[in-house]
Amino acid sequence: LALQEGDFPALSNALHVLKGSAAEIGAVMLVAVCDKLRQLKPYELGSSEATRLLDQLRRTNEKTENTLRDLLQTEHKALIPIILLLVSLRPDARFFSSLR
Repeated sequence: LALQEGDFPALSNALHVLKGSAAEIGAVMLVAVCDKLRQLKPYELGSSEATRLLDQLRRTNEKTENTLRDLLQTEHKALIPIILLLVSLRPDARFFSSLR
């Protein structure tokens, strides 16, 4: 929604939150995509580059979430409470809707 409406402050804020959460768990690829999106200028929000980066953000977020879920099924049982907390903090469909 932020991309469609050209709401630069909303996009910037949502990306800031996601980038901070990603940095906390060491999701460096997710941080990198957030950085790329945050470098866009307000007049670039409707560009094909913005759309491409948003798609990349969705894919990277999905990979990150899957990795965290996979950790739940391994021998890292001591990490389960932490991983559950982090997965519960992941952006949901509303987050991505706010970026469109």
